[in-house]
Amino acid sequence: MRPFLTIVVALLAVPGSSIAVELTLIYSVDVGGEAASLAQIGAFSKGVREGGRPTLLVDGGNALSPVEEAYVSRRHSSLSVHLMNRAGYDLWFAGHRDASRDGFSTYAATADFPVIATNLHRPETGRPPLQVQSLTVVRAGRSKVGVIGLSATMEGYTVGDPISAARYYIPLLDSQCDLIVAIT
Repeated sequence: MRPFLTIVVALLAVPGSSIAVELTLIYSVDVGGEAASLAQIGAFSKGVREGGRPTLLVDGGNALSPVEEAYVSRRHSSLSVHLMNRAGYDLWFAGHRDASRDGFSTYAATADFPVIATNLHRPETGRPPLQVQSLTVVRAGRSKVGVIGLSATMEGYTVGDPISAARYYIPLLDSQCDLIVAIT
């Protein structure tokens, strides 16, 4: 499958506030560890950021190569995550082909950015997968952006109801953020 890249430029009014937030969201999905694609995404993101736009570079899942284990070296436990770090990603939403693979927690630990999956839980503990956060707050320009990532299915994990998870986590972010983004 070819990687998918979406660019959203938005001027958003925050409910209950007179603040307007401008944000460029660069969203990739199904990159599958393709080095050339990650390099192009990084170069594009760098150009947008150099233009002074508040920007978030987000991966929506399935970022790892299908043969990620072949790339392990003493310097990098994951070539895909290393390339995402170099590309300047701000956030990684753990997709079903990412989180369900052996070694995922080790790979996620090497990310220079948060890895999220809001309604994903280990069946034995009810807690999020190791190295994964339920929510995060990241900066884009002067704005604080709260982010949740809602999964529908995930092999090897318990997936909570996405609507219930959103209803629980959005109020927790509301008081600390200028904007809240939900990735699905």
